[in-house]
Amino acid sequence: MCIDRRRFWRAEPRTLRLTDPDSEPVARFAAAYAEFESELDWAALERLYVEGPSQGFFGPEQVAAQRDAALLFAADFAEELKPGGASLYVGVGVAELPLLLFERLVMDRRVQAVTLAGAEASELERARLAVQERIGIELPKIETRALAELEHVECDHLWFVSVVSDPLAFPALHRKLYGLAAPKAKPLVADTAKAEELIAEALRRMVERSLVHTTDEEYEIMAVQAGRRGRELAPGSSARYSAIVGDPVRPCRLVKMGAGAGPGRSQGFTEEDEERPQAGGGGRGGPPRGKRR
Repeated sequence: MCIDRRRFWRAEPRTLRLTDPDSEPVARFAAAYAEFESELDWAALERLYVEGPSQGFFGPEQVAAQRDAALLFAADFAEELKPGGASLYVGVGVAELPLLLFERLVMDRRVQAVTLAGAEASELERARLAVQERIGIELPKIETRALAELEHVECDHLWFVSVVSDPLAFPALHRKLYGLAAPKAKPLVADTAKAEELIAEALRRMVERSLVHTTDEEYEIMAVQAGRRGRELAPGSSARYSAIVGDPVRPCRLVKMGAGAGPGRSQGFTEEDEERPQAGGGGRGGPPRGKRR
């Protein structure tokens, strides 16, 4: 499967048209995400992501940049993941929507997705139900229960991007990971324990040689948890930038300790080769409210 993002979409205001309609699964994916872009209340999402004046944070150009960043990851998935497998997404927001849809509709993979309850999760679920009814295709549901409460599914892909570096859910750990003002010891200990528990639960669901996407900021704490399970998180040599915050997202392989990643691409573009996406306000540390992705 080969996706050329230059041929894949032609973008017009709030409309996407598939320029290469030969693949029925790809056409379903394109139609589903076009409906999502039209259905979502972007103004409401802007107010959630930005403190103060927020108009334009998810303007047409920013939404297009977010889409383009997602297509780059989707092209990687098409090469790295096997159809019919299973993926776990932790800390899902609007930036992950095209990835969930691509895996489910194009690659016929099972997708489990979980995030914190709140206004963003409610808006994504409202849009999902509306789009699902219009197009008549069952779409992945983003759960707001604790990860440990979800059905235990063995997965070969984990997306864990800007989760424990989130300033709202992990404020002390966020300050440490981004090298900001030193956090107080007690909140940092509490955040670290909560993060380690969440990561351990996610890794328990991964099979040998799973593909793991995480940020450079989160890599170390995730690698430590992998080591405690007798595994090594072998990082790819390059990274892509996340769609909104602009964190480097690195593909890794979860292997037996000392085994190394072995053959396989697992690289993507180098950071030097790829421009940062301009969706939102981006940059290290994130937009004003520091929302993830």
